[in-house]
Amino acid sequence: MLLCGRREMWEADTLVEHIKFDHGYTSKSPVVINLLEIMGEFNPEQQRAFCQFVTGAPQLPPGGMVVLNPNSNNTASNAAGGVSESADDDLPSVMACANYLKLPPYSTKTFMQI
Repeated sequence: MLLCGRREMWEADTLVEHIKFDHGYTSKSPVVINLLEIMGEFNPEQQRAFCQFVTGAPQLPPGGMVVLNPNSNNTASNAAGGVSESADDDLPSVMACANYLKLPPYSTKTFMQI
């Protein structure tokens, strides 16, 4: 566990407690609800890929998302300022050193999953 981290199944209810939302997003934002639902459906391989993308590491540290450093600071960022069709053409980006997810305001869950 110390060398490889801990594998845990993610659930939307648990995830929302450990993610900070910013730049116009809240836990009630449709794009955030969609993200949490998608993350809750991830299999272990998808969790690993998501962790690698957002944090730069393939697994969460021992203790899981609660102890993620810096300060459990996964952040969904609404830089575009609102839902628009052009946002569906944008890709998410990250600042892995800060565990910061920049998530475009996708119009539907389907666009986000693609």
